[in-house]
Amino acid sequence: MTSSKPNRLVRLGLGAVIASVLISSSAGRASALASPGFCSADRIVRDYLSPLSKFPGKNGFPPSGKLAFGPSALRVMPPRERLVTIGQKGGFESFGTLASRPSHSSLRWWVESRLIRIALDGRGVQIVKSKAQFIPTVNSFKGRDFGFGSKVQPGIYRLEVLFRSQGEVLRQYAEMFRAVPARSDLGLAADPQPVPPGTRGQLRVENFGTISATYAYEVRVWRPDGSELPLGLQLVSNDRPLISPGHAGKCFQFPVPADAPAGEYIVGVLANDPLLSAPQLLTTTFSVGPSS
Repeated sequence: MTSSKPNRLVRLGLGAVIASVLISSSAGRASALASPGFCSADRIVRDYLSPLSKFPGKNGFPPSGKLAFGPSALRVMPPRERLVTIGQKGGFESFGTLASRPSHSSLRWWVESRLIRIALDGRGVQIVKSKAQFIPTVNSFKGRDFGFGSKVQPGIYRLEVLFRSQGEVLRQYAEMFRAVPARSDLGLAADPQPVPPGTRGQLRVENFGTISATYAYEVRVWRPDGSELPLGLQLVSNDRPLISPGHAGKCFQFPVPADAPAGEYIVGVLANDPLLSAPQLLTTTFSVGPSS
């Protein structure tokens, strides 16, 4: 069960922002086993790219980025992200680069780019952006932006990049994208398996929003009456993991004191994304089971 209960915690007198605490291995003697699938890698909690499955990918840039024509040093890598957040950094990416040292050899290519919005039925199309660039030399291919920014309407888009030499079409590539509004929607999930006292439970932060988010490993735990469990000083890591839109972060553990009575508890961590002015307290519940 996931929940973000800042109001509930405020009513319990716990506050919306918790002080940073160091997380250590001393509070839990052993790691609890996770339920099957709870800590699976690259877990998707909301599939924003599923609409693209209606449009089979054809003529996309190869994974190596190497073009099927022209000088062997030229590269155009596939897009890093196919989910475009409207008005945010990034966009419909397509950049030229070189796989070897710069060369001033003549190229004299024209590269034409078009961004086309496609109806969900695949029929209606609309060219929303276009541009053409002259590339005189191999060296000037490096750093060329063949894509477009993210200021568009929501929808499915196809980026087409066409290469010409002396009027002859060398090849056209096409990449599919989905553009969505920027939205913050973060949650916290605990393994539903009861945690025996003196061991550790499993948590994951879930990003249901459309922009990347980060979270801290700092954890606090409260009883249902609002009193806090003394977890003591703990140390796991000071890094700030990044969660992609629609994905869950990797599992991390939190300790349960050996003298914790069986019952339901509240656990909370801080998370943040570019739309939040301050870290948000995410909470969920977990159960402490009988001693093993």
